[in-house]
Amino acid sequence: MALLMFAGKTYPIAGEMILGRHRDCGIHIPDEQSSRKHARIFQNGSIWMIEDLGSANGTRLNGRALIAGPATIADGDLVSIGSLDLQFRIEPPDDAKPKPPPQVDLLNRQIADHRLEKLIGKAVTGTVYKAWQVKRERHVAFKAIDPRLASNLDFVERFIRDVTVAAGIQHPAVVRIFQCAKTDGVLWYAMELVAGETLAQLLQDPIAPRAALGIAIDLAEALQVYHEHGLVHGDVKPASVMIDGKKQLRLLDIGLIGLNQDEGRLVQSDGSTRQVYYLCPAQARGGQCNARSDIYSVGCILHHLLAGRPPYEGSTFAEVMAAHESLPIPRIATAVGFPPKLDEILTCMLNKDPFWRYEGMGFVVAELKELRTMLPLASSS
Repeated sequence: MALLMFAGKTYPIAGEMILGRHRDCGIHIPDEQSSRKHARIFQNGSIWMIEDLGSANGTRLNGRALIAGPATIADGDLVSIGSLDLQFRIEPPDDAKPKPPPQVDLLNRQIADHRLEKLIGKAVTGTVYKAWQVKRERHVAFKAIDPRLASNLDFVERFIRDVTVAAGIQHPAVVRIFQCAKTDGVLWYAMELVAGETLAQLLQDPIAPRAALGIAIDLAEALQVYHEHGLVHGDVKPASVMIDGKKQLRLLDIGLIGLNQDEGRLVQSDGSTRQVYYLCPAQARGGQCNARSDIYSVGCILHHLLAGRPPYEGSTFAEVMAAHESLPIPRIATAVGFPPKLDEILTCMLNKDPFWRYEGMGFVVAELKELRTMLPLASSS
């Protein structure tokens, strides 16, 4: 498979891709010198080719204009359309890629001071266990990071740095992180073990509108704290949110903080359809996430809370990803009995261009709280 890198995003090419200004193109080129259908990249046997589609201003390959007919394009070549540059990359076949370290079953093992007693679940970056911390005599949630990430020294350094920052966060809606380290080849961190129901479980039944909006506000406030510490969650989804026995929202895990673009593609390649319901388009393709990625994810969850379904659906990962990228933002205010301001908020949070989303999560919190004041008291029933 080939990849095309453009404006901080990575686009996979499976056989053929059209580039141009038209929204139906595989890659939308927002440049005045781009034609509606400007150029085509395609595979001819084992060779990749590029051709200009009769564009008004031409296509350049490594600085040279494509004159007539298709030309061969190689790994690392630069495609120029107008003032924009796109880099072409070829991924090696699976049998040529380095083999990842084997997945190890850690159940019933002791890692440092933690005895792993029960498998809780598998997250996008690793596996979570219920563990007994021997010296402190308490149960904790113990997450072992995926060996493919833990074998990367640069990642380990960044991850421990960011987890250490996250451990300093003290907020009622954020699960406490106690410790992180790499022991006997296992990169891990221990965090508070929370009892309750995940938001994914609660969403199986309808949630009263005012309560649903309250959950979205609490989630946005928790993420605002993350962002104020210079962190991004990057994996905000209903399964990452717990409502504990005191009805307090708790944001679980630390998502994908510390991942660079290549590592993001690695873990997202294993992503499920359910996960991509809540990922922004660039992130779903393995691009880097930032605070505005989290804003998009909260917008998807807000839509699900109020409409009873995610904003974009499909039967496969690719279908959902395509829906995020191409379908219009749903307008649901009238259908769910909310003021029109709800649609204004969702339009900003779910904008496909991060530039047009809210500048920060604090703005989201303020807007959602203002929306709550517009609800009739009957909405709480």
